[in-house]
Amino acid sequence: MTTAYLQLAGHVPVETAMVRLRAESQELDIIDYVFVVDHEEVLQGVVSIRDLLTAQPHQRLSELLAPRVVSVKFDENQKEVVEAFAKYGFRALPVVDEKNHLRGVISFRSVLEVLAPDAG
Repeated sequence: MTTAYLQLAGHVPVETAMVRLRAESQELDIIDYVFVVDHEEVLQGVVSIRDLLTAQPHQRLSELLAPRVVSVKFDENQKEVVEAFAKYGFRALPVVDEKNHLRGVISFRSVLEVLAPDAG
């Protein structure tokens, strides 16, 4: 799990999100998604980079959120995490605690490294 990802509030416009993504990209482990949280860091949703790139600059991130948020719990076992990746085909999954606070992100690459460490 990594904590090097971009999380922003839903009221942030796309143009601001793009500026932040460009500015912080070198320090981020996950750049496939922007994770949208409220003021208490409760996960509200996820915006893919594709959706970000095709949105209007003035649109708010909250307008781009998928209707259903897929995440894994902080104490989820490896098998359930792998099943979530297999079921949804995401490149990364947010990790939340029992109150849905965003605590980190697991990349698909990390899962592969655990399942097949010698695969190169």
